[in-house]
Amino acid sequence: MRSRPILYWAGIVLPIFLTRCAKEEAKPQQLLVNGNFENGNTVPTDWGYLTEKDIYNGEWSDKEFVSPSKSAKISSLKSDSTVFSFWYQTITDNLPFGKDVTLKVKIKGNITGKGVSIAIRTDDTTIPSGRAEQFITTQNLSPITGSFNWSEKTITLANVKPTSMSITVYFIYLPKTTGEVYFDDASLTY
Repeated sequence: MRSRPILYWAGIVLPIFLTRCAKEEAKPQQLLVNGNFENGNTVPTDWGYLTEKDIYNGEWSDKEFVSPSKSAKISSLKSDSTVFSFWYQTITDNLPFGKDVTLKVKIKGNITGKGVSIAIRTDDTTIPSGRAEQFITTQNLSPITGSFNWSEKTITLANVKPTSMSITVYFIYLPKTTGEVYFDDASLTY
């Protein structure tokens, strides 16, 4: 008679408990390199900065930061109605096909106008060009503008297409914006 309760616990309850514990221990996989902007010589390693006009300043800053001592900064004293500026990183290895990817970054700013946004893009090429396969941004969903201390912003791209050859993340200083903004502690996980 005692063997039934033991068999019940050993055969049914214990495997369910162990399976649930294994699922809870799974940690998100990080895709970005140097997400805290700490490594590099004159610019942060694995990050790029682009702008079409010299009214924007992209800097690797040690004045404001969350992590040990560096962040990525964009600033401008003049506003442009059509041109924007951005920090970016493109990932081409170990893409998580069929999975959602979540971009998180801490942002501090004192900006007026349209503000900044974060975005995720996938392409069927290793270098972003032409029309994106997938694209999502906070630009029209959740504007980031005004004066604010460090706060985390997040956006998720659902179901990375199996035809994707790259994923690029962007921290964008939008047209019609002035002021300064800092980005730090970025992650792209699945």
